Amino acid sequence: MVKQAHNGAGVGNELLVADPLLATGHAGARHLHQLRVADLTEGVTAYWSERWTWASAGGRFPVVLEEFIPDARTVYCEQHLTDTGIQPTEMGELRYTGRRLSHESVPLRDLTPAVEKQLLEGSARLAATYRDAGYRGRLSTDAIVTPDGQVLYTEVNAQVTGSWHIYEVFAHHIVHANAAPERTVIESHVPAHWTVPDGATFHRTLTELGLGYDPATRTGVIVSMPIVDPPSGGAAQFTFSIVYDTPAGHAAIWNALETRFAAPSRAAA
Repeated sequence: MVKQAHNGAGVGNELLVADPLLATGHAGARHLHQLRVADLTEGVTAYWSERWTWASAGGRFPVVLEEFIPDARTVYCEQHLTDTGIQPTEMGELRYTGRRLSHESVPLRDLTPAVEKQLLEGSARLAATYRDAGYRGRLSTDAIVTPDGQVLYTEVNAQVTGSWHIYEVFAHHIVHANAAPERTVIESHVPAHWTVPDGATFHRTLTELGLGYDPATRTGVIVSMPIVDPPSGGAAQFTFSIVYDTPAGHAAIWNALETRFAAPSRAAA
């Protein structure tokens, strides 16, 4: 994996593979480069000749190289750093489809005890380093879990992160996800193949299908961000959170929205 020193959301990443089967839909591999020559040394040399200017921003910055690990899970552990200590706030998982973030879920409950221990302890050590340097506030330590159960940290995001509202506002204060019976909150981006013409249509659909968040059952859909109406003829892009009790409950809500917004006949209407 080749990474620009300064960029974000996978835009500054390029995955180099010799085996096309290693191509991935992860957003971290926003750009994919296939080494198509038998001599890999020759192929890598040719790659740098072609892409060094891009990777180094015209020679201004260093270039980051990482080993790509197929089939790893992308997880995070967020921490709150204060003058008196460090407190873990939540753990979650990110999933990707078609090289874009498709959804994020909290809480993270399906780790083995050994993996959870690695994630929490490693996150606390990283947070302590930032705290010793004088940082105070929220901190997200991002990691991958390899297929053999190792936790490898990839980056740290400071200040209020893109996950804060999902767990702090939705999961902890609205849904109370850890109260019995437990609930899970999963935030999704509107898929590229959906056609949602505007916010009014989406909210009306939630009402028609009975999918809006219900405080009594603690399930349903919460719109995560304001829906800005697209230009004429375009489709709205936004995020929404599904609160569910079981995987089947999540599938039922998702499939209902998929049927309504992915079908051309519905979109045309």
